[in-house]
Amino acid sequence: MRTVTGFFLVAAAVLAACSGGGRSGSGVATPKAGVVEVTAFEWGFEPETITIPLAESVRFAFSNDGEALHNLEIDDLDADGIESDGSGLFVEASPGEGSTLVFTPNESGEFEFYCTISGHRGRGMVGTLIVR
Repeated sequence: MRTVTGFFLVAAAVLAACSGGGRSGSGVATPKAGVVEVTAFEWGFEPETITIPLAESVRFAFSNDGEALHNLEIDDLDADGIESDGSGLFVEASPGEGSTLVFTPNESGEFEFYCTISGHRGRGMVGTLIVR
């Protein structure tokens, strides 16, 4: 019995280690105190799906865990109170750095966010923003 129990403990540890090694960009996030943590890496975002409330200010705390420059842009979303790195709903960070994007969405729906660096979007750096 002891050998069987030991086997299952080792198997569980191996499975846990294997499942955490690669980042798939999975997960769903909702704001906590108005803040959503978004991490970029090669080649995705964590989380891939973000749900935020309509007409409430939200802050994306954007961090780059990758080895290349990454950014995040949201197209086609009407928003007010935008504080960003550039024009519109855009935030960017060098490797190991972070930045913030603040905005208040004026419309509900599903919107794509993605990395605008050439080739990154095609390699999977896309996600979905849901405004409710």
